[in-house]
Amino acid sequence: MFVHADGCEPFDSVPGAVSEQVAGRVLSIRAYDGEAMMTGATVLEGERFADRAEELLSDTDVAFLHVHFAGPGCFAFRVDRA
Repeated sequence: MFVHADGCEPFDSVPGAVSEQVAGRVLSIRAYDGEAMMTGATVLEGERFADRAEELLSDTDVAFLHVHFAGPGCFAFRVDRA
């Protein structure tokens, strides 16, 4: 997967922190189980991301989330359990 040609500083997050790049965007959040099978998906405004991600990850069948910028569909980031 191509992200940056010259690398970049990774987002150094504490649990619950959200990058400033999320606000003001429309996001597609896709939930996956431990076998990488999609279990659910939703599209929402970035301001609602943290609450919805927490809800999705509260399902013990969900292992991780993929987040995409909904308009162009580009991959943005992955969310793993803390």
